[in-house]
Amino acid sequence: MNLALLLLAPAFLAGAAALLLQLVWIQRASAALPGVAPAAALVLPALLLAGALGSWVAGRRADAPEERLLRAARWLLAAALGVWFAPWLLELLLPDGLLRASWTRALLGALPAAPAAFALGGLLPWLTRLRADQGLSVLRAIAGSSAAWALGGAVAAWHVQHGLLLSKLDPLNVAAILLAVASLALAALRSVERGDAGAGAAGAGAEDGAESQLATTASAASTDAPAPRDDPRPWWVVCGLGGAVLVGGQALLLRVLAQSKGDSLTTSVSLLMALHLGMALGATTLGHFGHALSAGARGVLLLLVACVALVLPAFGVALQLDAALWLGLPLGFGCGGLLVAAADLQPRGASRLASWIGDLGATFRLGAALGAALVARFVFDSHGLGTPLGLRVLPGALLVAGILLVFASRHAASRLLRAVPVLAAALLVGWAPAWHAPWRVADGNRELLLQREGLHGIVSLVRSADGSEGLQIDGRVGLGARASGALLEQRMGRLAAAMQPGAQRALMLGVGRGHVLAGLAGTSRARIDAVEPNAEVLALGLGVPALIGGRTPPPDLTPVHADARAWLADTPSAYDLIVSDLIPPWSTGAGSLLSVEHFFELRRALADEGVFVQWLPLHQLPWPAFAAVARAHLEAFPNTHVLVASTLSDRPLVALVGSKAQGLPDAAEVNPLLQASSCLPGPNHMGEVFDALLCGAWELERALGDGPRNTLEAPVSEWRSQAPPTDERARAARNFRQLALLAAPMAWSSFRDPPHEVDARKTLGLELQARSSALEALLHARADLAELSDSEARGALLEGRNARERQLALRLLHGWQAFPGHLDLRQLILDRSVELFDQRHPEDAAALLGEALRVRADGKLGAALGGALLELERPADALHVLRQARNLVPDSPSLLLHLARAEFSAGTRAAARSQLVRANLLLQPEGLPGPAKALLALLEERVGADQEARVVVQALPAQHAWSRLILQLLDERTSPATEAPSEADDSAR
Repeated sequence: MNLALLLLAPAFLAGAAALLLQLVWIQRASAALPGVAPAAALVLPALLLAGALGSWVAGRRADAPEERLLRAARWLLAAALGVWFAPWLLELLLPDGLLRASWTRALLGALPAAPAAFALGGLLPWLTRLRADQGLSVLRAIAGSSAAWALGGAVAAWHVQHGLLLSKLDPLNVAAILLAVASLALAALRSVERGDAGAGAAGAGAEDGAESQLATTASAASTDAPAPRDDPRPWWVVCGLGGAVLVGGQALLLRVLAQSKGDSLTTSVSLLMALHLGMALGATTLGHFGHALSAGARGVLLLLVACVALVLPAFGVALQLDAALWLGLPLGFGCGGLLVAAADLQPRGASRLASWIGDLGATFRLGAALGAALVARFVFDSHGLGTPLGLRVLPGALLVAGILLVFASRHAASRLLRAVPVLAAALLVGWAPAWHAPWRVADGNRELLLQREGLHGIVSLVRSADGSEGLQIDGRVGLGARASGALLEQRMGRLAAAMQPGAQRALMLGVGRGHVLAGLAGTSRARIDAVEPNAEVLALGLGVPALIGGRTPPPDLTPVHADARAWLADTPSAYDLIVSDLIPPWSTGAGSLLSVEHFFELRRALADEGVFVQWLPLHQLPWPAFAAVARAHLEAFPNTHVLVASTLSDRPLVALVGSKAQGLPDAAEVNPLLQASSCLPGPNHMGEVFDALLCGAWELERALGDGPRNTLEAPVSEWRSQAPPTDERARAARNFRQLALLAAPMAWSSFRDPPHEVDARKTLGLELQARSSALEALLHARADLAELSDSEARGALLEGRNARERQLALRLLHGWQAFPGHLDLRQLILDRSVELFDQRHPEDAAALLGEALRVRADGKLGAALGGALLELERPADALHVLRQARNLVPDSPSLLLHLARAEFSAGTRAAARSQLVRANLLLQPEGLPGPAKALLALLEERVGADQEARVVVQALPAQHAWSRLILQLLDERTSPATEAPSEADDSAR
């Protein structure tokens, strides 16, 4: 039996376990710290140091000739037990006071992997020694073990990436099981080694006994490698620099990928999978095809490959490639073969092979720890240096390693040949500072105003084409970057303030651009503490914006940089209101801020009558993830209500409102608060708050059913939210539909102080039921619109599109009939009619508006219907509708303009002129638009009006409505055969 081949199985299992342990570190350490990079700076060097110590210790123990397999099995079994028992021991030994600090929680999340890291660091010397005892050369012995290790990590990463592990099993337990299985496999191979010792030795071409096997190994090593050198220190330096490049490059690429893919667990797993595949490929290639080159040449070639990989981020992001595979593969290839090339130059006899491999492995991991610290200190700093510094420092480390290899050679000709790739690397290092970082730009048509890079990500202030400004964090733009985004976010702050109108102290978790905080501060009378975990957001120095159409926030409101959990632990004050801003659910560590443990901490920080409001972006959060968060929220706050930010937004934003008090505030408390700071975003009275109430705790719990909660151990929301931004439209459509199914009317008993009179209770109940029916219809309509928009964006034909559009119209009319005069419904009907106009369907727009007017007379709907009838060339019907609408909204400029067109088409020129004059006064100081102004000048017979009107007509599209009117009047003025109607005729009409 080929024992050397069987020894690859434990290496494969150990590699898979090592990858899972690293993912556990990423998840649990970043749950305590705001992101991957801060966690890497704190915990990864500790794990690498543990691995270095294990490699150094095991290298010396593995050289002992007796019971090697049994010792290796015990080594892995101790690691598996350490994975299971280390968390319990740490929690038992640490006092409760230390558990509050963020760094302590980060170490608690990662240090359970330290015993396993110690054992795994020592496994490679064991396996290399055992494979060499079977007659393999040093190169093939370490290459096979390294490739199997890396391949196991790549397979584990693939399973994690496709949700096959994280959705059902705890990775920490899986890693412990894999280590236990690997130890059992090694223990089983011990009997095989004893039974087949003679066959193994015969196959290797040596006599029985350990001494002859060692002699064969030494002979093979001397055949496949150059003579060993007396001073191996240059190779130690090269291995250390290689480890620094591998881990530093991993952190660097992760930051670059965060800009294009988001700082998420999926991004981390994709990069790790690519690195492991590259390391497996590099080790295998070097083990089987590296004999044709000298060991020094192999090392220089691998260093050059790794150097090129570190300068690829600029090209990868600029060309929009799948950066994880394109950048991780060459970096893993170069660094994965480095240890194999170094091990082939072992300067001592084969009897000390494991010690040599252990020393190199320890040096490699020490360099990796140094690389992690280097990236944390210099690359991810807060002084604006950012990623380009890494493009100079890390290839520079490879350049130093290449120079050491060149001068380590004995022959001048060999030095000259090896200097060629080193010079190429030097050119790459010198060229890197001149590159423009393509990730330092705003996406789409947005203008980049400010940008900060640091441990918490790449944060940019961008300006859209409509002039609105918003934040872009790691490549994703927030709500404020759209014209309606600031209004929507400030409305969210006002809705949160209305949930606790008597608040004296309030806490805002997450500031972002500051619009939610502006809405809260401009409405509530409470003294507000604002906490922002992202230091780069505060470094932009944006401040808190003014409330649109309302009062300015207090000047002493200054957000501070702090982690939400650390702030709650260090601040014993009881808050009346806590508001948590939108959290990117896909970012690493976001699941901990939506966990049941965090919700209980928030409940502890509330006063006796306190309220907690958690806003959630359902266009980024799939329904199963929302359900997991909602179940966790219900466990901490049994008295929970669901709010919808706005039904006019195409993004489903909801709030989970948890309260220690029983019931919602009533109109007597809310109206004075809202009306004291009435503003454009709203809500400005209790009726608009009613429009946002979706359902209570009982309906929410019944709809969600049984399922997993979101916890620190199982952050389901974070795992299930890994999707590209292109999926947001389809996700929004599905979640709008789910929200519509949740809609249920509030009962009068849902309020803290319900009305006492029977008639008042009945009236309130009927109003709540009508508003709930309207809200349900609005959410269904939003789902239909999102599905139509998604199909257009993808260029796909939506099955039954015409039927879907008719169903959309029926939903709008149903909601309008359930609650006539509903402001959001009226606006959505108007918006839909405009869309139908843009799609060249004025008949459908007129039919929708006409049916709505039959339910209830409305001035704005009448104005829109009049415009539709004018487009359909039905001026008489339009004139009748517009004259009726003028009685309801006499000061609507758009209605007056439509009415002027209708009056002109009907021949009543004096009436058309008076409507234009009235609209011109209402539109001051800008005045009438160009076409209407030209027509008014012609009707008033001003000097030079004809020439100005012809200039306006030439600028208008062909067959424009106003163009036809102007041309008609110009023809009448220039044609002597045509006599224009007189003013007396107009008056008679």
